[in-house]
Amino acid sequence: MLANYPRRRSASDEGPLRPPALQGCLKASGSLAGPHDELQHPSISEKVDPEMELAVVIGRRARRLAPETAMRAVAGYIGFCDVGSRDVSERDNNRMDRGKGFDTYGICGPWFVTADEIPDPHSLRIRQWVNGTARQDATTAEMVHSIPEQLAWLTAALTLAPGDVLSTGTPAGHGAVRPGDVVRGEVEGLGVVENKVVLDD
Repeated sequence: MLANYPRRRSASDEGPLRPPALQGCLKASGSLAGPHDELQHPSISEKVDPEMELAVVIGRRARRLAPETAMRAVAGYIGFCDVGSRDVSERDNNRMDRGKGFDTYGICGPWFVTADEIPDPHSLRIRQWVNGTARQDATTAEMVHSIPEQLAWLTAALTLAPGDVLSTGTPAGHGAVRPGDVVRGEVEGLGVVENKVVLDD
């Protein structure tokens, strides 16, 4: 899910924050990586941006979900580091699929936690560090569009299958990384991912 947390787009943007519209993109299955795998930095990109997010794992086939009952389709949750190459997307007329689809750009884990063990997924702390310096520190309570809203929006068009993953957006604070950096991310109750950035040439 894109732009699902409040943030200002520039230093000169001083007006009231406007809630973003629901939007998202599909990630290539080949982008999936483990919680301690190396994060490959493509040589064709200068803006590799990892974002820590809460992700929802679907438990049953679902289409046309209603917000009031959508959570019944949720099997559980995982931490998800959603990586994108912003400059690649810019060159692709702002299309996100290639820029977010590179190998290792969908870091999952380390644990799958069932829905009954997370009483309120909208009250979890999300944090990220790069080389030990904090970049992100927020909670899922800041989401603009709730998980049921996202599921209803997505299944108005797509059928979700068991095992599908919906990543729910990221708080402000993330930014570009370089080869040699170490990115560490955590979603409360879901464990820690830690990935060294290496050049993929």
